[in-house]
Amino acid sequence: LISRGAEGILCFRDTTHADTDDTEISKTTPLITIGSRACRGAMSMIGFNNRQAMAELALYAVAMGHKNIAYITAHLNKNTFLFERLEGVQDALRHSGISPSELRLYETHSTFDGGSDSFEKLMANDPTTTLVMCSNDILAVGVATKALSMKYNIPSDLSITGFYDLDIARVIEPKLTTVMVPIAQMGRRAAMAMVDFIVNNTMPTGPVLLETRLCIRGTLAPPKQVECV
Repeated sequence: LISRGAEGILCFRDTTHADTDDTEISKTTPLITIGSRACRGAMSMIGFNNRQAMAELALYAVAMGHKNIAYITAHLNKNTFLFERLEGVQDALRHSGISPSELRLYETHSTFDGGSDSFEKLMANDPTTTLVMCSNDILAVGVATKALSMKYNIPSDLSITGFYDLDIARVIEPKLTTVMVPIAQMGRRAAMAMVDFIVNNTMPTGPVLLETRLCIRGTLAPPKQVECV
């Protein structure tokens, strides 16, 4: 990009790989990171707090009474976003007096089938699960589709949550409880900051963390109360 005359670079960062030092690039070309943390050498970072956003959703669900919780995530590998979301769930459990070791964790491909297959394995191993939290909406829709096919009633038998608030979250029935992430706003803010620097030599402020929002919809409800005989 630099050799082709790029006057600025917007870099989306979602990895914790050791090669995230872009100091050499930033010496010749202005660099702004979009994501959850700035790489070394970047003028600024425009993003959101993954960990806090997922913690808020988990705290909301635990406050409803959920304790038997599973978490289905896209393969963690070295993805910063995914690690931070998992940490957010673990933070919420600790805050609520639940050991994070009690969380059932499943890693899979970030696809509908990944969510579906993981849910089938989960319920075979942990049928008392009342809440399945997912690292994104695609996985959550896969879980919901499989759950309905297995005759689970959502949300009275099982609650499901996602992350991102993609269009599909508002299309399925019941509509998906999730977290709205300001994806388009991140891109706009980063681009505007870069243009302002190139045109007006105005140094951007940073890091800038944009607000997320809980979208509480039809897939989340208090767990069934077990009747004593």
